[in-house]
Amino acid sequence: QNVKITIEDCGTHEGVEINEITADSSIIETLEERILGRVLAEDVIDPITNSVLFAEGTLMDEEKAKILGESGIKSVNIRTPITCKAKKGICAKCYGINLGEGKLVKPGEA
Repeated sequence: QNVKITIEDCGTHEGVEINEITADSSIIETLEERILGRVLAEDVIDPITNSVLFAEGTLMDEEKAKILGESGIKSVNIRTPITCKAKKGICAKCYGINLGEGKLVKPGEA
């Protein structure tokens, strides 16, 4: 066990900007794939309506990631262990989902 989830939410508003990965004009990994299971670090604004599409703190499940992928948005800021402010370990919201369960990890898990 390399990382321990110690708290639910460290309260950070910091994140890392994520976009699709490309090489030689080919998409290696879509934005939709990269944000699946992650928590947004800031509001995502719909480029057409200029309204909030997804609020800060939203857990991006498959349905939400697909909507975002189809919206034309090129990048979003997500919470990551790199920007986590937990004093020990990592908080659940910066870690993201438990891949085995498809749900946000709980304190005590890794």
